[in-house]
Amino acid sequence: MSKRYKNKLITFYLLLVLILDFFTGSVIEIFPLCEYYSNSKLIGLGFILPIVVLPITGFIVALVVGVKKSNRFFYYLIVPFVSFFITVGIPSIKKKHIVKTSICVIRKAEIVNTFSGKNTQTVDVKFQDEKNKYVRKELRFIERVLARDLTVGDTLLIMYVEDCMEMMYVCRAKPTREELNKCKDDGYYLDEIIYSKEEFKTILTSDRRSIK
Repeated sequence: MSKRYKNKLITFYLLLVLILDFFTGSVIEIFPLCEYYSNSKLIGLGFILPIVVLPITGFIVALVVGVKKSNRFFYYLIVPFVSFFITVGIPSIKKKHIVKTSICVIRKAEIVNTFSGKNTQTVDVKFQDEKNKYVRKELRFIERVLARDLTVGDTLLIMYVEDCMEMMYVCRAKPTREELNKCKDDGYYLDEIIYSKEEFKTILTSDRRSIK
């Protein structure tokens, strides 16, 4: 194989990886964001692509084009690592930013279990959805919290973007009595402040008046 075709193959491979990364990592928003974050198959592909597919294909490409052994790690290690950040890291950062800057509904939830890892803190909670059916879900925290400091059976507050329950986080791991009272019949989150339904309606009314 000539050097020209080798370069073309490498360029094609890297461009293909980049396109797949941008697609699965929602850098290019082909789907509405709520639909993207509720698509478990697409999110799963974002994990499988850099962990399984790219190391294998990268190694094969390096062998085919005759890359030196000392440089092959770029294809089966560096490229998958960058891909992992795009397909997994960026969507996670993006999701948290959207939730923190959107109008969110706040709801009470009961702690069922906690998971405290080296780099991951999650909590398994049970709550009632919009149809008043009990749902169990594993969630991350919007703020830095050590899951092992929480107690099973305690009540915390979860938040999700209005009209999109898939974009959900734990809002307050240890809510105050005042915050719990505000969210007795669901509350709202805006600009890092928790409001009761009545308070939020007042804010919306005043905002409409100021616009007029």
